[in-house]
Amino acid sequence: MNTSAYVGILIYGIITALFPLASTLRAFSQLPSDEVDEQRPSKLPDLASVIQLAEPGDAAAQFRLGQAYTHGQGVMKNDVEALRWWTKASEHGLAEAQSELGYSYVHGRGTVQDCAQGKHLYRAAAGQGLASAQYKSAFTTVRPLVMRIAPVRV
Repeated sequence: MNTSAYVGILIYGIITALFPLASTLRAFSQLPSDEVDEQRPSKLPDLASVIQLAEPGDAAAQFRLGQAYTHGQGVMKNDVEALRWWTKASEHGLAEAQSELGYSYVHGRGTVQDCAQGKHLYRAAAGQGLASAQYKSAFTTVRPLVMRIAPVRV
């Protein structure tokens, strides 16, 4: 095995080892605080309010509506509709929407699989500092290289 193979495996190992740590830290950072934040509403708006904001072009509402469709929250699960709303939010430059849209393209969820488009969207979201998109961008770039160098045999 040459040096580049070892480097590829090492990079792949580091990325896969650090991602669970990043997810755990992110989960802890999203825990509710004891302080009352008067700027943030105490509960999420109902679906009708989200739709009312999303239709004229509110990117955050468009993203939330995409999440509702992908998880079936208040609506029937529909990956095509989720993709449509994430596309609208992504056009406004919302990093979270770009990342979700990237995932949809990489995995062919709600659309025809297009890894190149998915990587492009991951990079756009990663460029805005979204940590999960940075990981996904690195993973979709490094994993194929590692698999070529040292394919996993099952």
